[in-house]
Amino acid sequence: MVDLNKKSTITDSELLAKDIPPVDYIVDGLLPATGLAVIGGKPKDGKTIMMTDLSLAMSGGGRFLGTFEVSQGEVLYLALEDTERRMKDRIKKMLPDCPPSGRIHFAFTWDDNGHGAFGNLSKWLDSHKNVKTVIIDTLSRFSPVSIRSQYGKQYEKFGELKKMADSHNILILVVHHLRKTKSADSFDMLYGGSGLAAAADTIWILQRARGEDFAKLIVSGRDIADTELCLMLDKTLLTWFIVDPITADLIGQELLRVFNILVMKGETMTLEDLSIATGLKKPVLVKYLKKLIDYGYVDKVSYGHYRAKHGRTKENRKSGSCHQIALRA
Repeated sequence: MVDLNKKSTITDSELLAKDIPPVDYIVDGLLPATGLAVIGGKPKDGKTIMMTDLSLAMSGGGRFLGTFEVSQGEVLYLALEDTERRMKDRIKKMLPDCPPSGRIHFAFTWDDNGHGAFGNLSKWLDSHKNVKTVIIDTLSRFSPVSIRSQYGKQYEKFGELKKMADSHNILILVVHHLRKTKSADSFDMLYGGSGLAAAADTIWILQRARGEDFAKLIVSGRDIADTELCLMLDKTLLTWFIVDPITADLIGQELLRVFNILVMKGETMTLEDLSIATGLKKPVLVKYLKKLIDYGYVDKVSYGHYRAKHGRTKENRKSGSCHQIALRA
C-alpha cells in the first residue's frame, strides 16, 4: 500500500517561485535538446538523408534545412539499415570540401552484449558523457520485438527510451516507418499503433510522393507549436531545405533546376553559361530568371549576368562553417 504521507508535493506558490530553466533546443522551435523524439516516414522518403544532415550540422557547425542554426555536440548515430560505404559516399556528397569533425560516432550494428539493446545503449552513454544526441535509424532494427506489441507494452518499452534520455539529459531521436494505410491524422500513421506517439515528446512526419523532390514535414510536440514545413531535396548536395509552399507550387521543377544551378555555381553566371548548363534556350531562360528575380531568389547583377541570393556563395564559404549552407527561400 502506498503511504500518501510520504508523497512529495509542491504548492502552486512554491512552483511559481521555483527557478526552472527554459527548454533548450537543438533546432529552435522544432527539436528540443532533451527527451524522446520520433521522425516517421515511408521507406526511401529521405529520412536518413535528413538525419545525416542534422548530425553533420550538430557535430561540425552549419545550418539544418538551409535555415536553422543548431546547437553543437557529439552524436551517436546507430545507422542500422546502412553500410559504411553508403554512409561514406553520402557524407562526401554533403561535405565535398570539408574535413570531418570527428564528433559523430557511427554504429552499423548494435549487439546487446547480454544487456539487451536498451541496457547496452545506457552503458555506452555512461562512458561517453560528451554525446548529447542519439539517433536510432531505425527503431525496427534496434528493438524489433516492441513494434507489434499492444499499446500498454509499446508505451512501456518506448517509455524506457524516454527515461534513458531524461536520465542522461540527452535527446534520443528515433527513425520509424509509417503504415501504408492513410489516416486523416498524420500522426496516427506511425507504424505499430499509438504507444510510441504517446511516449514521445516530439514527433516529425516526413511526407513525400515517390520520385518527387518536394516533401512536407509535419511537426508537433509537448514543447513546440504545431508546424508544417514545405521542403525540397537538393539531390546534388543530398540536403533538404525549406521552400515557401506557395512559391514552390508557382516556380515548378524547371525554375528550380535553373535556380539550383546558380546555387551550386556560387557566383555570377551569364545567360550563355546558363543556357549551356540547362539546355534551355535563352528566351525561355530570360522568362524563368525574371520570375526568380520577382520571387526574390535571384539578383540580376548586370545585363545578361545573374546570381543566386543564397546558397554556396563565396561569402558563405568564408563564414567559418564548413557545413554546406543551402539556400533559404
